[in-house]
Amino acid sequence: MDSGEQRKFWDQHIAEWAMSAYDKDKKLPFIEEIAKPWRQHLKWREDMAVEIVNAWGASSVVELGCGMGEFAAAFLKTSKTIRQYRAFDIAEPAVAKARERIRAAGAPNVDAKVQVSSVEDLNPADFQDYDVLIGLGILPYLTDQGLEKLAAIGRGKKYLLDYHPKEATVFNGIHFIYRKVKRYPFYRMYTQAQLVDMMARFGFAKFEFIRRGPLRFMKSI
Repeated sequence: MDSGEQRKFWDQHIAEWAMSAYDKDKKLPFIEEIAKPWRQHLKWREDMAVEIVNAWGASSVVELGCGMGEFAAAFLKTSKTIRQYRAFDIAEPAVAKARERIRAAGAPNVDAKVQVSSVEDLNPADFQDYDVLIGLGILPYLTDQGLEKLAAIGRGKKYLLDYHPKEATVFNGIHFIYRKVKRYPFYRMYTQAQLVDMMARFGFAKFEFIRRGPLRFMKSI
């Protein structure tokens, strides 16, 4: 697996994917219109993640796989404690839009920056002083090297990740067809047992599973 494949793919597809997930009235390619009803949970995911991270009272947050800044903007609008925010995404179009959203969020007292980078290319030493790590929707796209970096960046921090469960469901069947049509480079799903093994193998701190409707989170404890 190669993170460079993911970069090329998402540079081309992130805008239409995000519009299908978050923008109700945008005109989209046929396949994204078909996918739209199956992405309603992504707004719920954003809302729940904002609630959790706000409850932590974080003053500095690093977000990996920030997409087009949907979570960042919602969080910065509501947090009363955040002072420093760093967000990264592999796709340049996503970062450009995320910067716009963060400016529009109106948090002048927050040092907020968004940069283009894969997780694999980050230096964990740059994030030692941050309180919280968040990664929504990023686990399926990480190589083993990316998982090692993710674990190193999250060391000593509270973290919130979500995952796509490996289950025999209608949703997963439709998602499999969608990935084939879109020609995804690679995509990883996990059972809970596999996640427990993977998180231990890469050295993540202890966590709890949170299941709420279609949402699946791993929250540090």
